[in-house]
Amino acid sequence: WQDIYTNKLAKNTIVFFYTSGADAKDYGRYAQEQGIGGAIMWTIDGDVPVTDTKNSLITNFINGFTDNN
Repeated sequence: WQDIYTNKLAKNTIVFFYTSGADAKDYGRYAQEQGIGGAIMWTIDGDVPVTDTKNSLITNFINGFTDNN
């Protein structure tokens, strides 16, 4: 996907980006380390329940941002 992305997305190309719970945790950690106040996340289908600590994007972002686990 990086080649397509760097070429400003080829015409009629569909690109999907998948964010895992681990990715969201890394995003939170990065935001905290860079002094960014937070982030905006959007999913087309919603997140899994926040009690799903392995997969929930919200839970993992918060844990990365607040340095939990």
